[in-house]
Amino acid sequence: MMRLFARATCAITLAAALLPVPAHADDLERRGRLGVTLGPAPEGGLGIAGVMPGTGAEEAGLRAGDVILAVNRQSVTDLPSLVAAMGGARDGEVVLVTIERGDETINTDLRLKAGAKSTMGGVEAEYSHVTLDDGSRLRTLLTVPEGVEDRAPVVFVIQGISCSSFEMSGPNLNAPKSHMNALAAAGYATF
Repeated sequence: MMRLFARATCAITLAAALLPVPAHADDLERRGRLGVTLGPAPEGGLGIAGVMPGTGAEEAGLRAGDVILAVNRQSVTDLPSLVAAMGGARDGEVVLVTIERGDETINTDLRLKAGAKSTMGGVEAEYSHVTLDDGSRLRTLLTVPEGVEDRAPVVFVIQGISCSSFEMSGPNLNAPKSHMNALAAAGYATF
């Protein structure tokens, strides 16, 4: 079985060894983010551990130590309930956030902003999408070593079971970003 998998992987890699670099901008709207880092609250629920600068959370006056109680009047008790309450809201949309600050309950409008696009040294990130048979669109992210004008060998990266974003901005060096950096240094694009 492993030999079959290795052959299939090799065949897919060879079949797409010279992937053309897309030359168009992507019109797929990006999801909006609150702009906070989360942690457990002392009394349970979702506490705000930090507020990212330049985000809707900062503009709305959220602070570290606040506890998120609801988004758009839907109760929030953990990360899955926050994701459900956000409902795939897009960049620029306004959500009503209910927080607890000490003994006070505060409702505030928060304009969502998309997170920073992927950044890695020596790599250009190209955002695009594929359209599925049912008409829905799925984000794609192509990283190409800087200086590649036309074609590059490519490695296809399949997202993990967490279904979380594969976008990698900021200085964090997680395993996928580390692998993509190594591939880029060797002259490979990733898709």
